[in-house]
Amino acid sequence: MRRRFRASTAQNSARVKPFVTAMPLNLTPGWNRLRLDLASLTKKAYGTTFVEVVRVQVHASCRVRHIYFCGSDFDEKQLAPELRAVRKKSKRKKKSKTKASENRS
Repeated sequence: MRRRFRASTAQNSARVKPFVTAMPLNLTPGWNRLRLDLASLTKKAYGTTFVEVVRVQVHASCRVRHIYFCGSDFDEKQLAPELRAVRKKSKRKKKSKTKASENRS
């Protein structure tokens, strides 16, 4: 049996129907990390065990950097650099002012 979880900023309160659970989604400006524990949500909403994800749908008005599935929550430091929400900026070497002034003379 396929059931659906829907998280939306337009939703004000949680609503559980036989095949659809709608949940409010509150996001702050900037990057947000959204973690959905599907096993727990399925158990609480329907009283059954979570089996699989068949489809993930993201609407065009959303900007998403990554979607990935995992069995447990990871700290930012434990993630591979390409999966981190915010990457460190690489340091560029600046030309020293003394060399730049010597080249002008």
